[in-house]
Amino acid sequence: MSGDVQAQVDLISVSGSLPPGFSLERYQTMLTGLVERGKSVWADTSGEALKTALTVHGICIKVNAAELGGALGMKISNAEQAAKAMHQLQERGISQAVITLGKDGAVFSSDVRVWVAQPPQLEIVSSVGSGDAFLGGLLFALEKGASSEIALQKAVAAGAANALEFGGGTFSLASFEEIFRNTKTSIID
Repeated sequence: MSGDVQAQVDLISVSGSLPPGFSLERYQTMLTGLVERGKSVWADTSGEALKTALTVHGICIKVNAAELGGALGMKISNAEQAAKAMHQLQERGISQAVITLGKDGAVFSSDVRVWVAQPPQLEIVSSVGSGDAFLGGLLFALEKGASSEIALQKAVAAGAANALEFGGGTFSLASFEEIFRNTKTSIID
C-alpha cells in the first residue's frame, strides 16, 4: 500500500487467502507495520495466515467459529464458547474481534465488552459471500462512528440479508433494514 493511500485511510481490511509467493513473514511484517502506523487493521483469513495474524499485537480479527476454533485448538459452536475464545484473543493483544456463528449470529469483543447479536429466523437461499457482506457492514458502521453494538447489529443484518439472495454480494436495502430492526443484541459476561 502506497504511503499516499496509507495517509488517507484509518481502517484497513486484509481479507482472504495470501497470494502465491506471499510469505507468512511478509504478511506479518505488513500487518505489524500498518498497526504500528495507527491503522485499525481487520484481518479476515484462515489457516496459517490466521495463526500469523493472531501474533500481531493490536490487530482486529473477523473470522468464523470453525476458522478460529482450528487456529486456537478449541471447539467454538455457540456464543458462550465464542466469548471464551474472545478472552484468549484479548490476552494475545487482539484489540477487537468478531466471531461469526452462521445462522446464530455473531459475537463482537471490543476491549471492555463482549456483544452477541442474533438475526431473526430466516429462510436462507445461499450463504456465499455472507462473511464478506458481514465484514463490509461492520467496517462501514465502525467508519461512520457506530457503537460496537450497532456495528455488530448492522454486520449481522448485512450478512443475513446477503444469504436471502442467490449469488452473493447483492441484497436489498429493505431486507437489510428489516433484518437490522429484528436483530437482537445483548452483552455476554
